[in-house]
Amino acid sequence: MSDPDLTTIHYVDTHVGQKIRQRRIALNMDQESLARRVGVSFQQIQKYERGTNRVSASRLFDIARALGVEVGFFFRDLENGDPGKNAAVADTMRGLALDTTGEPDPMKHAQSIELARAFWALPDDGMRSTFVSLLNSMSRSED
Repeated sequence: MSDPDLTTIHYVDTHVGQKIRQRRIALNMDQESLARRVGVSFQQIQKYERGTNRVSASRLFDIARALGVEVGFFFRDLENGDPGKNAAVADTMRGLALDTTGEPDPMKHAQSIELARAFWALPDDGMRSTFVSLLNSMSRSED
């Protein structure tokens, strides 16, 4: 009989993988580029992003450096407790296009990725700040 810890995808591994993917996409970086920077295969990056392979502490440190974030970034917004207690949330964490609240994950939409790329292509922080203000204003006007 196999060890369940080795065959079960842990929700933290899935969360960390999603954060790696989100940051990589926000930087307009493909899996191959990240893999080269970290010193692994792009297939390994795919497995990390899906949460099917756990990321060691040293590898997470390397990934954080390659993506320009602190290691703590990957643990932000992590729900307290094991979502495996709730079947709907467990399905979510296993890769469905839902976030931990059961709502559609906006980062799984092509338009979100396109928006992120356009945002980071803006020439300076001032323009990005103005753009965010404009979007916030527009989203409030629909209320």
